[in-house]
Amino acid sequence: MSNKNSGDLAGVRIVFYLESEKEKFLNDLQEEIPTIVSIEDFEKTNGYRAKHVVIKLGPKRLELSEYKKFRELRCEIQLLSIFNHVWAELEHDWLYKNMHGLKIKNPGRYEVFKTQMENIFKNYIKKLTSRFESIAKQIRD
Repeated sequence: MSNKNSGDLAGVRIVFYLESEKEKFLNDLQEEIPTIVSIEDFEKTNGYRAKHVVIKLGPKRLELSEYKKFRELRCEIQLLSIFNHVWAELEHDWLYKNMHGLKIKNPGRYEVFKTQMENIFKNYIKKLTSRFESIAKQIRD
């Protein structure tokens, strides 16, 4: 999680079945939480796709003694659809964290694997997400 603001940063990831559910949640969140610090869309070249929302406690809540210690606390909420979440977790462990040491043991094989992962995202995850979204729209209409 990035922290562009001063103070501590807590984090939570919320996973949705569909992108449209993610957007509805964000709209509801904006109505309920008046102290949204930032909303950013992340779409990285490696395939990571999420919306990051940074919030903080509002002045009324901070007036309560039990919350005063959280005055500078910011919380980043990562909103992802389920397919993007699964892909991001695998990419994070296998490529970014290099859990199996492939990047060092065999850099050429690592690059092939990285390309395969990017292709899986483009050819399957992105298309699958779009198709489910289309079906959900048909059901709702």
